[in-house]
Amino acid sequence: MQDRVDDVLAEYPEVFRCNLGEYKGSPVKLYIEKTAKPRFFKARPVPYAIKKKEQEAIEKNVQLGIWESTDYSDWAAPLVPILKSDGSVRLCGDYKITDNQVCRVDPYPLPRIEDIFAELRGGQSFTKIDLHSAYSQIPIHHEYQEYLTVNTHMGLFKVKRLSFSVNAAVGIFQRIICNVLRGLKGVSVYLDDILVTGKDDREHIHNLENVLISLRDARLQVKKKKCSFLQQSVE
Repeated sequence: MQDRVDDVLAEYPEVFRCNLGEYKGSPVKLYIEKTAKPRFFKARPVPYAIKKKEQEAIEKNVQLGIWESTDYSDWAAPLVPILKSDGSVRLCGDYKITDNQVCRVDPYPLPRIEDIFAELRGGQSFTKIDLHSAYSQIPIHHEYQEYLTVNTHMGLFKVKRLSFSVNAAVGIFQRIICNVLRGLKGVSVYLDDILVTGKDDREHIHNLENVLISLRDARLQVKKKKCSFLQQSVE
């Protein structure tokens, strides 16, 4: 059956290119209070130990189209670099002092663990699919990009893709992925982790193929090296 899995994965190379995907649906809009006044904060000092890494991460975001340099913005959140376990830097805007004070939280619910178990009931083996740079695959409507501007030691940058630092991002992302995979059997979605199963291996692979078709049609990308296929258990 592993050979069959490899054959199925090979049929959808566009899903596993590990490039940054771009969701084909409508760009995301944020619900900002009409009375909100612009909030602009200066860039914070960057420790010399990670300054080069931060600069490389910023340049990569620009190259990928996630960020775009801008000369002026009424809104700006200071950048917060977070050192990852692999030594690279994750860039986050400190939106708790800007957007998150005036942006409405998306009410779409996350599934409870009981919901996940119910959706996977009867499964004999499990596949876990990890989306590549998940939130960054969701474009932000151009009218709302200025609200997500970040202030860095390299200047101001508009954010053109959804950022997980925004309080509305969790609900927005969960709704989008649930809609992409709606109606598929043996599938459970928890943010950027997609679980797939079936009553036997043949049904499992059929369900997996349906997921890959839906992701391909939505132009979403998967990080293959973080995926697990036909395992007895997954976290």
